[in-house]
Amino acid sequence: MRARRRCEPLLCSAPLLALPTQRQARAQSTPNRGRSIRSAMGGAAVPRVGVAAHIFCPSFRRIAMVQRANAPGQGLWSVPGGKLELGETLSAAACREALEETGLVCRALNDTPAQSCVTESITPGPNGDMLFHYVLVHVPCALEGGGKELPAIIAADDASDAAWVELDDLSSRADLVEGLLGAVEECLATARAAARA
Repeated sequence: MRARRRCEPLLCSAPLLALPTQRQARAQSTPNRGRSIRSAMGGAAVPRVGVAAHIFCPSFRRIAMVQRANAPGQGLWSVPGGKLELGETLSAAACREALEETGLVCRALNDTPAQSCVTESITPGPNGDMLFHYVLVHVPCALEGGGKELPAIIAADDASDAAWVELDDLSSRADLVEGLLGAVEECLATARAAARA
């Protein structure tokens, strides 16, 4: 049985510094992408929360997808998504990531995380350490604004390419991130139910 260590209070006599904005913090963390996620105390890797925006066209025949430019899953296709930022709701994060990666303006179709599909993405490193561990909340979304024509998708931010993809073609593709098909099916069912309501 391992002995428990007692936590000692952290005392600091240094003056308080202004915290960086979320954008500054993200820019400062960019060089560390792909490295192990470490806790603030220098301990073991900790899971992160991510969001995935499932944006369906009004006829439910196509979904907005991006080709990932960075690890994990670099080069594979997925839906737009990324890290949840401190103080941000899951719905807001999904819509922000969609806008950043594709230029699409959307709205979330569910009100609570309990109505979302949740998956995990775990990427071990070559030495047995953990490179990535994300708990992903998949958020079904709809395009804002309507219209008969689908808006163009522009790959940006963490996406190397972006496109509207036929839902019927997904099951035959070998270039999708692991676990995506099940999440798309669940989000599609939620989106169709929301359209009928």
